[in-house]
Amino acid sequence: IGLMRNGKLLAEESPTKLLNIFQTEVLEEVFFILSQRQSEGRLNELTLAGSLTQVQNSNTDVSLVSFDTTRGSTDVLTETPKNKKSKAVGGYTLNSKRIKALLDKNWKQFYRNISGMVFIFLFPILQNVAFLLAVGRDVVDIPLAIVNHESMSTLCPNFTATNTAIPYDYSSCHFDNLSCRFLTYIEDPMIYKVKYDSLSDALESIKHGKVVGVLYMAENFTESFEDRIEEGRNIDAEVLDFSEIKVWLDMSSKTTNDFGKSTHFCCVFSDRQIGATMKYKLLDLYKDFQNDLFKDCKYDTQLTDFIKLETIYGSKDDTFTDYMTPGLVLTIMFFMMTIMASQIIITDRSEGVWDRSIIAGVSSLEITITHFIIQIGIVIVYTIQVLTITFAIFKIEVTGSMWILAILTFLQGIAGVGYGFWISIVSYNFTMANVITSGSFYIMILLCGTVTGLMWPLEGMPLFLQWIAKCLPFTVAMDSFRNVMKKGWPLSNFDVFSGVGIEIIWIILLSVVNLVLIQSKR
Repeated sequence: IGLMRNGKLLAEESPTKLLNIFQTEVLEEVFFILSQRQSEGRLNELTLAGSLTQVQNSNTDVSLVSFDTTRGSTDVLTETPKNKKSKAVGGYTLNSKRIKALLDKNWKQFYRNISGMVFIFLFPILQNVAFLLAVGRDVVDIPLAIVNHESMSTLCPNFTATNTAIPYDYSSCHFDNLSCRFLTYIEDPMIYKVKYDSLSDALESIKHGKVVGVLYMAENFTESFEDRIEEGRNIDAEVLDFSEIKVWLDMSSKTTNDFGKSTHFCCVFSDRQIGATMKYKLLDLYKDFQNDLFKDCKYDTQLTDFIKLETIYGSKDDTFTDYMTPGLVLTIMFFMMTIMASQIIITDRSEGVWDRSIIAGVSSLEITITHFIIQIGIVIVYTIQVLTITFAIFKIEVTGSMWILAILTFLQGIAGVGYGFWISIVSYNFTMANVITSGSFYIMILLCGTVTGLMWPLEGMPLFLQWIAKCLPFTVAMDSFRNVMKKGWPLSNFDVFSGVGIEIIWIILLSVVNLVLIQSKR
């Protein structure tokens, strides 16, 4: 057989002799070795003596008289015109025809994988929608035990607040049945009231995980409350104790709810978060109760405001979803593109496309550029999907420019492509790529995704971990995203531009590293 490349005869010999000489099992590897040496100008190094040594070591009696790699044709059998469009770029070459062929190959690989396309375009939508529906909303129907010893009926059915606060004299007020009046304020979707006649039984239900907390009012609560206001600093400690609404909360791990409104059901609650939420809800409800009570008594309601809170950015009604949105958008973009790109080079190797591309003289720069072009198109689609679902469909409020948010999201996706491309280059198979992707995902989420946008502020970490987190791809970008979204800051603001800068630095760094690694793998 004859092996020919670019119109030049590299070798002419029987397949068996070629395999023995080059110590390979397939002819493609023989052609690959010869092509590499031809490209490097080292084809004449394959001398007859060197070949003879290899054959002798292989214990074969095949004669090599007819084969000499030095007699490979130096004449061009088929004259090929010089490609004037080839351009050297920093030691690499760019050829418009090869780039066009690679783009065509990459696109066909992409759209012919129907199941992969469905996953690519539907999974980010499902992930985004599931997150926005499931996370950040107010909790509902949390069981709270009510023990009201002041009223014969613990939950005070058919109660009205009329005449429960009657002003008299100049600065006095008479109260009646305040325990039932307060219970009307906790008619809230978050709270499911469970009646208990005994405080000990209610406390025992916390220990058995049946309720999140217990709310208790003593039998002389209203009388003691009135004495507390009238007597002020001269009140007895016992009366002061009876005038309090006492609450016990489970702030540990889990609670099982087996109370139902119409049917029995069982649920599990994460009590650290729910207990804290219940605490602040009860404080807010008590403040409303106290303000209305003071109005009925003709007292100045400012007496109840020891601290007056006003917001400059955002509002008091902002949900946890608003805080988590930057982390959601950027982590989806980064890791979805990482998953996509982490399979690229491995797929090329497994299908033999990598070897054929190298033999055809494709440069590392051409391989990188053509893959990035396809991935950039996917990043644009993802950016439109994620931002449309988050801000147009779910109506998450945006104060600043959507263009800046789009830039941050797009650059985050490109950084994810670079990171996934690096994983694809250094991994030997799909399993290794999946392990690296999954492992790095959890580390990055804990260091930057979780603490800056999903669960906890960055300031809650040790200082050295804060610096490490800030060097990762999307920690600073999340803060920039939030500054634009909630504060309306422009791109010229350093706390916005820094996020864009970090993303660009990561893109450049990963691009350079990937080019070097691809060249070393040739």
